[in-house]
Amino acid sequence: MKEKSTISVTITTVNSPLSLFKSLEGYFNQTLKPLEVIVVCGSQDFSKIENFLKRNKKDHLVKLIMFDGNKSDARNIGFSKSSGRYIIYADDDMIPWKNLIKECSEVAESFDAVIIPEEG
Repeated sequence: MKEKSTISVTITTVNSPLSLFKSLEGYFNQTLKPLEVIVVCGSQDFSKIENFLKRNKKDHLVKLIMFDGNKSDARNIGFSKSSGRYIIYADDDMIPWKNLIKECSEVAESFDAVIIPEEG
């Protein structure tokens, strides 16, 4: 039986579609796929991101939400729309390593929270 993730990923982005595309590819190529990926973006990026997802046949893998507000409110919206037991908050320029979801799934079962420091 295939292992199933309980992790939602929520990414906020404003004016950075190219960085976001690289980040999304990292989540699409995980050894254990996230339960869902939620992207909360500004209206000026919405059509670019939507077209990228359709062109790459990934539109069914991402919940795309348009929101023109501050980053903390955008994260709260991503949280409210997520269905995972655990949530990863990511910025649009963060590219995950290949086993991120799998490793977080294993560690999260033992702790209330997992903090993943961003490498500089």
